[in-house]
Amino acid sequence: MTRERVALKRLPGLAGRCRPFAICVALCAFGFGAAAHAGAKFTVFDVPGSKGTGAQSINDNGVIAGGYEDSNNENHGFVRAADGTITTFDPSGSNLTEPASINTNGSIAGTYRDDNSVFHGFVRATNGAITPFDPSGSTGTEATSINATGDIAGYYYGEEGVSFVRASDGTITTFGHTRALDTWAYCINGKGAITGDFLTLRRQLGGWLREPDGKIRLVRPPGTVATYAYSINDTGSVAGYYSDGKVYHGYVRARDGTFTTFDPPGSVDTVAYSINAHGAIAGVFFDSSGVGHGFVRSP
Repeated sequence: MTRERVALKRLPGLAGRCRPFAICVALCAFGFGAAAHAGAKFTVFDVPGSKGTGAQSINDNGVIAGGYEDSNNENHGFVRAADGTITTFDPSGSNLTEPASINTNGSIAGTYRDDNSVFHGFVRATNGAITPFDPSGSTGTEATSINATGDIAGYYYGEEGVSFVRASDGTITTFGHTRALDTWAYCINGKGAITGDFLTLRRQLGGWLREPDGKIRLVRPPGTVATYAYSINDTGSVAGYYSDGKVYHGYVRARDGTFTTFDPPGSVDTVAYSINAHGAIAGVFFDSSGVGHGFVRSP
């Protein structure tokens, strides 16, 4: 995994398929203040033999799902147990696998690409069984988040980007923002609230929150031009990342609206993907050589 891949992460390996790279690097400095809390502990790990490892999601038991790049520059999925044991996996027919989210039970949702270069969503059960899925009319599906009950949030492409929620019984409901060209859903919590962002008619990025009853509210931190609300836990704490115009930094937003920014030691770019109920955050950082490493940030 290279530094350049982080900007294309929302639809893996295909720049024109999602928002352009230029939009991703156009984030303004949020000015949220202090860096990481003193005394926060970081544990760095890599999949054995990998060229780069990215921790994408951590559950309340400390189990982590993510992706890694092998010596042939191919991407695969992995799950890291709380004791550090790593198991790798790929859906059948996949030539690129990117897990996105793991729930408390250990089920994993994510995306893979087939030999026809079409992207599909998948859910991996704790016994290793993998089920692919696509909303009706999808030409490319990205599953981004799974909650404790097995509900999955994500988005897909047809004529435009549309978000969806897939119930544990396989039923899929689609939705979008009325003032959006494209809508991307990133995280669903245990109560069914979903966060994400959208591209407005003026081609600006805005954040949103979809309540369990389906009502959508705008999410716009004061003074920001673009917002990434990437993960929300059941207590309402949000983790994500932002750009100061040059590099990426991680952030955590407390329920009271307080922001704390952070970077692991040696990081040039930091991307925080997931926060669990205890406030532990998992993600990927890139060093000065452009190599990606997984990290866990303790509360």
